[in-house]
Amino acid sequence: MMDIVTFVATMFLVFAATIGFALVVQAPRRGLVITGIIGATSYLPYTLCLSTSKNQYYGIFLATLLVCFMGMLFARIKHIPANILIIPSLVLYFPGQQAYKMMVNLFDMDLHAFISNTAAFAKISLAIYAGFIIVNITFPGLWRYWLQVKSRWTSHQE
Repeated sequence: MMDIVTFVATMFLVFAATIGFALVVQAPRRGLVITGIIGATSYLPYTLCLSTSKNQYYGIFLATLLVCFMGMLFARIKHIPANILIIPSLVLYFPGQQAYKMMVNLFDMDLHAFISNTAAFAKISLAIYAGFIIVNITFPGLWRYWLQVKSRWTSHQE
């Protein structure tokens, strides 16, 4: 379990790393802070799952759900393409380490380690894709419902 100072420092580093990735893909300046907030906020469920269940796959899945939901929400509010907000926030969770180890083990002919790292790579990729697909399927309906509720609420206020 990490203490509060370490947690705040980690959140700041995740915020900065997300903004760094956004700068690499040339995101518009008006979306940089939002992207950093999305990336830092997505680290909360990831850390919570790691500390409680010791399972990074659940954490990555929940973080992806949060990133995609917040990215699509802020994209609609700020009129920024959702990919510009979502992709830099998800880069922290991509399984680059497992892919690297997988290739090294393949060339070293270590079949057991290759299969183990391939399985980890597939699980992380599946968690990211599942979270992304779930939000992309459900968000448009939720947004339409929110607009209907909002229009009813404002019409009753007048």
